[in-house]
Amino acid sequence: MHYNCYIITLLCLLFVTPPAASGQESEHRNLFRNWDRNRDGFLVRPEVPKEMRAAFSEVDKNGDGRVSLEEHMRLVRPKPNNAPSDKQGESSPQAGLSHWKHADTSELIIRQTWPQEPDGFDRTAFVSQPKHAKGKLPIVIFFHGAGGNAVGAMRQWESLTYDHVVISAQGYRKTWNIYGEPSKAPDVEFFQRLLKEVEKQIPTADLKDVSLIGFSNGSGFIHRLLIEIDEPFSKRNFLLGSSLIEQQYHNGSFWKPTQDTDRYDQKVKPTSGRMLAYFHGTQDRVVPYNGGKRGRFPHLSAQETTYVWAKANGYSGKALDMKDGRKIDRAITALNYPGTQVTHYQVVGGGHGFDPYNRSVRQIIQTLLKDQKP
Repeated sequence: MHYNCYIITLLCLLFVTPPAASGQESEHRNLFRNWDRNRDGFLVRPEVPKEMRAAFSEVDKNGDGRVSLEEHMRLVRPKPNNAPSDKQGESSPQAGLSHWKHADTSELIIRQTWPQEPDGFDRTAFVSQPKHAKGKLPIVIFFHGAGGNAVGAMRQWESLTYDHVVISAQGYRKTWNIYGEPSKAPDVEFFQRLLKEVEKQIPTADLKDVSLIGFSNGSGFIHRLLIEIDEPFSKRNFLLGSSLIEQQYHNGSFWKPTQDTDRYDQKVKPTSGRMLAYFHGTQDRVVPYNGGKRGRFPHLSAQETTYVWAKANGYSGKALDMKDGRKIDRAITALNYPGTQVTHYQVVGGGHGFDPYNRSVRQIIQTLLKDQKP
């Protein structure tokens, strides 16, 4: 078969046909890998062959401008008769983490009402507590990326669940409300209420030792929290793969929305003295390292993001150059701003998910969680 005809046939299979057999699934996985030119684990519209770009929005179920492998394969897999039909497509923590023997898992439920859900909606966060823990334990709270889910984030960081209370929050419609997402949920209020529920329901959790970890869209949400909440709420903040958007910082100032995230209209001076470790891959094609507009979202560069956060936390000098940083390993350089706890971790050659250096990024974070210098 002629190569172009073959590609078009597979494209039709991808977007049109019912469930495929295992051999077809393998071919669809290979298609995804071939199209994913920057190897970041997502497809964006320019990476998809021109013949099928008109159907991109139909495949991009969560509307984040990217197609994950899960979204790609969902169209060629049968849905089991007993598959969960939860409103957010999320399974229970017991189902997703049933193999764990070292920790107990549970759910926290917070009901909120907003224009998208006028009758109210139960927001969830999954909690893992080590079974044999004694006394108070440090807390880690995860915010997944767009299209992700809380159980997946919990499994990804399983190593922390042996000696931390780990909480993985679920974004509405699998996104966090920053700017232009499918979710318009009151997420800052959700976070504040989540901390109160943790205090009431998780007696082993040490609210004085809270660390936040966010990836991509979840990292963008941590930017919101750091800008918009004045009182202390976290000891450490790890932001992975998402710089500030220009709505959050422009004209030399930070901004927050007065009512909804369609309009950032209130100038803000963020609380100083916070620890912020910001990681970004130089080959990130979803949120470009050098900033600019990718899809609908204009971002600051990774280095400018770190610099403005350093200024917000007491630094008064000029922006530093990466040559002033120190090597952590062959691909990662750490640039700390003097007098602050703000550090930029440049991952040379890393994509949006930091491949092939994601393991090194996790190791650095685990070291920093113990208040050690990596």
